[in-house]
Amino acid sequence: MRRRCVLYLSIASVALLAGSVPLAAGTVGYSVIPIPYVPYVVNNAGQVATCGNTGCYFLNGIGGQWSAMSGVGDYGDSPFFSINNSGVVTGQDGRGVAAIWSDPASAGPVEITPPPTEAAYWAEASVNDAGHLLLIGNGYGGSDYTAANGTSPSASTSAIPSGNGDWNDQNTFATSAGVYSNNHWTYGLGLWNPVSGMDLVETSVRPSQSGIAINNSDQAAFQDGSASGFAGQAGIPYFWNGTSLESIGLPGGCQHAGITGLDDNGAVLAWCANSLVSGDDFIWQNGTSTSLNTLVPAGWNVGDLYSMSSSGIIGAAANYNHQGSEYVLLVPNGLSESETPEPFSWVLVIPVAVAIAWLGRKPHSSRSA
Repeated sequence: MRRRCVLYLSIASVALLAGSVPLAAGTVGYSVIPIPYVPYVVNNAGQVATCGNTGCYFLNGIGGQWSAMSGVGDYGDSPFFSINNSGVVTGQDGRGVAAIWSDPASAGPVEITPPPTEAAYWAEASVNDAGHLLLIGNGYGGSDYTAANGTSPSASTSAIPSGNGDWNDQNTFATSAGVYSNNHWTYGLGLWNPVSGMDLVETSVRPSQSGIAINNSDQAAFQDGSASGFAGQAGIPYFWNGTSLESIGLPGGCQHAGITGLDDNGAVLAWCANSLVSGDDFIWQNGTSTSLNTLVPAGWNVGDLYSMSSSGIIGAAANYNHQGSEYVLLVPNGLSESETPEPFSWVLVIPVAVAIAWLGRKPHSSRSA
């Protein structure tokens, strides 16, 4: 049986300085921005890593330029796992190995090596704003989600005794976890970090292995797939507010839901399932569920959901007046194109400053970037 190993890694080399503008809180409505490709991952600046029929591309912010990305793996399905607010992207390269695009607009990937102990290679990687990596390794023998004591250059490692989940910038990992004590397993929502380890914070329900989201306040959203009949893809949704569990109310006609994202304002993005027929996508916040179609301009109908940034930007598919589906970014109102800065990096500032000083010593000299 294939072994999958989940590890937390601190990688200084991918930590970049970045700026971002906070968005208005709550479900205040969205502007719709069509884009040509699937918004697999999106950050607070509206940067997107995506693939289309002809290749993979990087959008450098809302209203920014598209650039071809090199070295990406098979893009029949999403090859990307994450993008942080510095624009650092993780995904699979052409060999199917987890890799980092630190400058996706102009440089190819760097594979994450060496592989974990007893595993053939790193298969998945997620990077947060602290520049830390969460890795899943593929190997042979044992059981799924077995922890490994792997190593990586310039990195400290901590094994996570769990499976799928989501994590935040404080390196807290939310997952469906089990604790064995007194010859008995107890299952529920687990929160793990590399300092205190695993804390089983809620045991009245058991999250499914998919659709778990956590924000930077250590709030979590998930679905209990045990009674859904959807093989864990949808179920009864819940919200962990940091101290207690809340049931997420479903829109009328919706029997089960799947979680797509959770932003830092506590807004949960979910899709509704009624038997085997998809229903409304919706936002849940402060005890109220609101259809996403009521929060976008008239005529737009939101379909598939792909991603959500921590500030609430949503990557989705939608159609206007039923004229055919297209890919879109849903940007919370109050955030304009001019308010979404490109990532800031001293790596770029220092050479530019030196160049300006040099040019200032040469009268009548002019250059264009």
